[in-house]
Amino acid sequence: MLFKIELPRYNGFSVDKAVNHPEEVKKIIKEVTDRSWKPIEIGDEQVGDSIEIKILGESVHCGIVVRPQRDMIHVHKAINVTVERYNTGKWKHRIVRFYRHKDMPMMK
Repeated sequence: MLFKIELPRYNGFSVDKAVNHPEEVKKIIKEVTDRSWKPIEIGDEQVGDSIEIKILGESVHCGIVVRPQRDMIHVHKAINVTVERYNTGKWKHRIVRFYRHKDMPMMK
């Protein structure tokens, strides 16, 4: 549980499967965001918000904001869990949008 919010599990869904089956990923993203997550404006993100990211032109990756307007944590197959800047370099132009869970409190 993250921030006292229970998130759905997608057992058996791997990075390889995501890259090779982007339509399945898009379906999951739509299902989850329609039900529990609301899009937020770039620049309004806070710790715990989700970041939708494109890989090879498809929205098949995500990260979690750990430092607003700067750092995210995400899992990458080659390097496991890592914290990287999302507002510069290779990630900046891959950001699709940010989402906040409906039960996430506003942080100031």
